[in-house]
Amino acid sequence: MQTPSDLGSSQTVTQYRIQILLLGLNFVILFIRFAHTYPFRVGMVQIIIKDFRVTVWTAGIYAVTLLVYRIYGGTVVFNCKDQPCDIWTDGYQILYTLCRLSAILYYFGTFRAACQICEPKYYKDSEWLRERMRLQR
Repeated sequence: MQTPSDLGSSQTVTQYRIQILLLGLNFVILFIRFAHTYPFRVGMVQIIIKDFRVTVWTAGIYAVTLLVYRIYGGTVVFNCKDQPCDIWTDGYQILYTLCRLSAILYYFGTFRAACQICEPKYYKDSEWLRERMRLQR
């Protein structure tokens, strides 16, 4: 079992910062991949957003639950101040569970988006794109 001093150590805080930094970098990489698609370049951004809305939503939900979980955990550890205390309160357990469940959805959605964005239909003019453009008008 981790003590509050273990959870507040500089190594743990550094791990949290790296995790949040990598999450942000993943958002940037996903946006760059979107920006290189043909629909994005011709101004049909809503097509990309519609096709990848589940990925964007799960990424946002994961980011929010991760930040809330980390901030709440940090405040619990900060309030302990090297005194023995139980950090696994009901609220912390709920946030931990929500964070882990949203992580599963996030990683699945990110993997699915990475596979889907590699399809050739997103990188050239095609009948599929013309049909989508007609439907949106």
